[in-house]
Amino acid sequence: MGSVVSADDAREAQIEDGTKALANARARGGQVQIDAETKLAPVLALVAATEEEASALAQKAIEARARRGVANDAADAVVVEALDDMFEAGGRTRNDPIMAVAAPGGATPITAAALESQPVRMKLVAKVLARLAHPKIAPELLQAASARIAQAADPLAKVVRETADAIIEAEMADQVLTALARLVRNELMGLKRMWIGRGMKDSEIHEIIPDRPDRPEQPPKKKDD
Repeated sequence: MGSVVSADDAREAQIEDGTKALANARARGGQVQIDAETKLAPVLALVAATEEEASALAQKAIEARARRGVANDAADAVVVEALDDMFEAGGRTRNDPIMAVAAPGGATPITAAALESQPVRMKLVAKVLARLAHPKIAPELLQAASARIAQAADPLAKVVRETADAIIEAEMADQVLTALARLVRNELMGLKRMWIGRGMKDSEIHEIIPDRPDRPEQPPKKKDD
């Protein structure tokens, strides 16, 4: 007995099988074509339109992420250099309790944070640095480091804001395309049930709907002795 494409198969496979089924039904004509036109044609038209839009949005998202990468690298460099200068000025004490107030864990918790939150973290570090009093670091050095980090946060925040929509739109278009592929698969299943109910043979149905043999079950993994 033949099988319709699985819900676990790639969305490209589900869309491909829907497209092939519609073409095969059109070639056969008659009630089979009418059924396929009713069930598949509208969904596949949506798929085509969404694929075109998703492709354009994906390209914009690539460009947006590239902009973010450049801005992030620049901001990270400022944070690392400014904090490194402060730790150097403070004598590079292994556990400097005063610098730990401004930057617990050093630069890494800031530079490794989610990009959307990094400008806020940088502003907060800058604010704390400006208020610190350190016995080994001149106040003007702390103020200068604070200003550098605060100023570097603004361009990063601007890029994050300007690129957010492009990234979100691409993600949503991709999700919509995946949902449409599942809908194509559901329509194929519905057509098969309909045609079985009308007395069509399984082999005849899979001359229209591509047959996707079931995957063989994987043997259970042996436990290590």
